[in-house]
Amino acid sequence: MNETGNELFRSTVLKTVWAVDKTHRFEAELQAALDDAQSDPPFTTRQEYHAEFHGFSIRIATIRPVPPLWGLKLGDIVNTFHSAFDNLAWALVCRGNTPLAVLSESKQRGIYFPICSSNALFNATIPRYLPGVKRSDIAKVRKAQPFMRGEKAVARHCLTTLQKLSNADKHRTIQPVWLRPDANWHEVVDTRDCVVERMRDMRPKTLEADTELARVYAKKTGPNPDIALQGYVATSVTIDEELWLPNFLKTLREFAIQTVLGFVDGRYIMDLIKAEGLSTTISSGSTR
Repeated sequence: MNETGNELFRSTVLKTVWAVDKTHRFEAELQAALDDAQSDPPFTTRQEYHAEFHGFSIRIATIRPVPPLWGLKLGDIVNTFHSAFDNLAWALVCRGNTPLAVLSESKQRGIYFPICSSNALFNATIPRYLPGVKRSDIAKVRKAQPFMRGEKAVARHCLTTLQKLSNADKHRTIQPVWLRPDANWHEVVDTRDCVVERMRDMRPKTLEADTELARVYAKKTGPNPDIALQGYVATSVTIDEELWLPNFLKTLREFAIQTVLGFVDGRYIMDLIKAEGLSTTISSGSTR
């Protein structure tokens, strides 16, 4: 690719690099918080006896709130990546078969990077989102679409999540970030007026005050049943109550890098990063 062709993607590259750097910093912050949580758990628990199911319910008593800045940083990251993809769409139109001067102002405002759940939807949006774009470039954009991974994978594709988070952050509210149990372990070490029969992990999607973590089923043998419990709950961070945030950030970062590398020469990217004094590098083999 010649230098002029690369220069069309200057804005795309800079926004992607900027987003990648933000992602690395946020991931490091999340990991540090999760490491600290192992020695200083973010919540306390309580247990209650329930005669209706003959056992004890283990619940969260108190919990430290997730730092509000996490939602702000997530919104900043997804909006920067989303903008980078739209800048990519603009660059593809600029080097397409229809000169920008021919396009009306309203058609220019309609240029976006498509994120589609089906091939039919993709074909329908191309004339509006990518007018005049070369067939070879459309083929590359098609390859990046969520539906290319199969119908069942569309909802979990990083672009689908990116679009949902970005739209909600811009037009609705700051998107919540949740603590969620990654793994847990409980053991009854002593009993009073009861015999423990079994234990059940409740597998909650999020951790909040009064969230039930586990149940200990026990046969009552006296007037005041009680148990002494030891346990451990490893936590991670989720969005949308189900999707692990660190996994999403890593997948989105790598996907964006590979998409950009499909259109822009890696040497140009490295030279631009150096010229602008940016700290993050992008190559096919490294993202730091």
